[in-house]
This record gives sequence, structure tokens and C-alpha cells, in this order.
Amino acid sequence: LSAPATPNEALELPSDPILKSDAMLTSLRLMEKVVVMNVYQSQQAKYRGLAVLGGEPEPSPKASSRAGSQIPIKKPVLERLWTYSCSLTAGRCVCAMGWNKSNKDILAVGYGQFEYTDQKGGLVCCWSIKNPE
Repeated sequence: LSAPATPNEALELPSDPILKSDAMLTSLRLMEKVVVMNVYQSQQAKYRGLAVLGGEPEPSPKASSRAGSQIPIKKPVLERLWTYSCSLTAGRCVCAMGWNKSNKDILAVGYGQFEYTDQKGGLVCCWSIKNPE
């Protein structure tokens, strides 16, 4: 193989028709979904209250037959599963949020400015829990 003569030649995609086919595009989308599911499975399972794959089961508290023994009380914990941010949202305040009624995995967030002295334009972003980055 020879080196490309110009930088633009290095960026050109091969002209193989299979790389441009609908079947290849469908396969690539499927693989992307599988990879995302593997990467974010634990966070998504925790969000939905499901078991985490490959995780250790939580021990269930058992009542003791001894008199005076106490069952340990599990305190509620708030765990950050993911955050949504990008360069467009930097320095903006969240003004509104709403879950999509048809697809519960999509969250619309309105960003704005609360101070009247330094106003910026507003922004609406749609985020998905299936791919939080």
C-alpha cells in the first residue's frame, strides 16, 4: 500500500458499494445499540429498578431468632447515574424539564438565564438515557 498523496485522499472513504448499502447501515446501528447497552447497562438498570447484569445480589435482611436483635434498616441513597452536559449548555441554568410521554427514555431540558443583566438566548436540548453522552 502506498501513502496518500494529499491529506484529502486520506479522508476519502473507500468506494466499495457494501460500505454504502442499507444493510451495512442497519448493521452498524444495531452494533452501536449493543455497545451502548453494554456500557450503560448498570446505570439504566438502576434507573429502572432492574437487576444489574453481572452485579452481586443485595443481601436480604433476615430476622434473627434471638430476642432483642434488630434488623438492619437500609437507608435511602441518592446515586448519580449520569449527567447531561455539552459545550452549548455551559453557563446556562436549567429552567424547565419534561419527559417525553411517548418515549420515556427522552428528556427535554430548557436552558436559560435567570439574571436580567446579562441575558443569553435560550436553548432546548433533548437527552436520551439510552446514550447519555
